[in-house]
Amino acid sequence: MNLFHTPTHTGLTVGKTDEEQYALESVADVVRDHLAALIKLFRSEDAQLIDEHFQNNSLKYLKAYDVFYGENAGPYFLGEQISYVDYLVYHIIDDDFDAINQLKDFPNVRKFVDAFVQRPALAEYLANAKKSQ
Repeated sequence: MNLFHTPTHTGLTVGKTDEEQYALESVADVVRDHLAALIKLFRSEDAQLIDEHFQNNSLKYLKAYDVFYGENAGPYFLGEQISYVDYLVYHIIDDDFDAINQLKDFPNVRKFVDAFVQRPALAEYLANAKKSQ
């Protein structure tokens, strides 16, 4: 399923207002940019390239996500209500090598990730995924 193009078919929030929809699309665009930077390194084991990517790209995107997630009181981008963008952001951070473990300077992202992984169905899925690796 491609969440970039089918959020309305997933049952996930796509925004109640034009402003929310625009904000969600803007964050999705940032995730696309993050993915474009990351895709060049998929399957790479070159520690120097991975470190350069983290310093030049990952930190920049984590900082942007921290600002986005600081705009509302809740752990999710729209506050207390989860949206398709939250899945995109979690997925890209989780895929970005060790970025998910480097959130100490990004409290809003840390709050989001902590809440996201504790969602019951997702927590069960992640636990089973780790067992199968």
